[in-house]
Amino acid sequence: MALSLPGGLVVLALLLATTTPVLAIPHQCSACKAVGRQLYHRLASEDLDSRKDLDLRYGLDSKGKRKGRMLPFKQSELRATELIENLCDEMKNYGVATSAATKQLGWLQIQGDRKQTLHMDLGGGSLGDIMGSTFGDKVSSDGKRLQGYCSTILEEREEVLVAALMDGRVDATGKSEEKTTADIIAVLCQWEKRKKKSPCALEDEGKIEL
Repeated sequence: MALSLPGGLVVLALLLATTTPVLAIPHQCSACKAVGRQLYHRLASEDLDSRKDLDLRYGLDSKGKRKGRMLPFKQSELRATELIENLCDEMKNYGVATSAATKQLGWLQIQGDRKQTLHMDLGGGSLGDIMGSTFGDKVSSDGKRLQGYCSTILEEREEVLVAALMDGRVDATGKSEEKTTADIIAVLCQWEKRKKKSPCALEDEGKIEL
């Protein structure tokens, strides 16, 4: 016998089915810090010297000089947007694993460049078993999940993050890795909002394992 649900319940069920996997991601603070880690590496590797200042001048004033100003590329919304653009695509190489450095379970980059060292308890198995097709499938599944979470957190914080990149609150120039990553976490993962907790609301730790 087929069951029919009221329209409102059908809509609610569909919404839960599409949003729960992202919102209910395990180790949420670690997931947010993983996104912050990727942003840090983009900041640390960007080549600002090759980018020209933006010409915002227009028309002429009464003295025949052009109106407006030249805007340093580093302070532009264009640069901030480029840093964030397609950032979530890079989360595909992450998975939930135990860090060799901290012995804690969380989101680590386990494939590709800058992959992090894992702590592996073989439990009588071989390293080949762990790194075989089953492990690869898990990385693929975890990575897709983190990509979805990344999109959600960036959409939530895009306006504030772009502003922080433009005004220099988030900046790798002349700052240590620890300071830069702490600044990223403060903006991306540790914010105050009524009736909504940030991903790292209950954690005081301001570091990202690079």
